[in-house]
Amino acid sequence: MAAATANAVLDVIEDEGLMENSRVVGAHLRQGLEDMAKRHESLGPIRSAGLFVGAEIVEGGDPLAADAGFAAKVVNRLREARVLISATGSRANVLKIRPPLVFSAENADLFLDRLDAALAR
Repeated sequence: MAAATANAVLDVIEDEGLMENSRVVGAHLRQGLEDMAKRHESLGPIRSAGLFVGAEIVEGGDPLAADAGFAAKVVNRLREARVLISATGSRANVLKIRPPLVFSAENADLFLDRLDAALAR
């Protein structure tokens, strides 16, 4: 039964083009975050693989100055805006963004809009 379920999941991923969607929408999301980092000095280095994204929150634009306190504020502001993500990492300053494979460019734009507002100091 478990193998049949796993095969059905893999079939859906393939049939609905979810791997390609992850690549395309993930690139769109990353580009939006990189553009946003130019406007918000608190948004530091960004790492990604498809739709799995880590964006560091830093102090004063210094990529080595983790700002865990502000990362927690951003996570809470997003929660209030009905967007759920978390902060992680050894310094608790990395926004962990991991939407589902069906995440669309429109979903990414909504997320970016709400993150932009949450980053306003």
